[in-house]
Amino acid sequence: MAHPRNTIDNLLYRLVIQEDGCFVWPGQLRPDGYGIGRLNAKQVRVHCVIYEHFRGLVLEGKVLHHTCKNRACCNPEHLVPLGRVENIRTDRPDHWGKYQREKTHCKNGHEFTPQNTYIHANGTRHCKACQSIRSRDCHRRQKAREVANGAFNR
Repeated sequence: MAHPRNTIDNLLYRLVIQEDGCFVWPGQLRPDGYGIGRLNAKQVRVHCVIYEHFRGLVLEGKVLHHTCKNRACCNPEHLVPLGRVENIRTDRPDHWGKYQREKTHCKNGHEFTPQNTYIHANGTRHCKACQSIRSRDCHRRQKAREVANGAFNR
């Protein structure tokens, strides 16, 4: 029996069920590994369409995380809505912020030492020397504007 094109049933029919429980999309994959197909004449990310068919819409600001680590998988049981940052942290905890953690100096060459480093509440590091320079420069620019506007010429 021929299956109509561009329907959710056609997408579901094409999935390959693997022993590990993944419902793998055998069709076209994006360069990042996610399956793409057509639904109602529009290109769609297959895992998103299938998740929404069975579970409902993904809330704004959320993305679907593959608990199985297989981006071609469309099994709704393997998909969990997470925030973007949480998805990255969950997907690659060993890589999260690795580049920044390995830096020994700020972009202006100041060393990250306990005395020269401010750690923000979100975990990012900031160079105190650079912040001091930015504050001083900002203060000088403000004074120059006041002089130029005649604030001190009364």
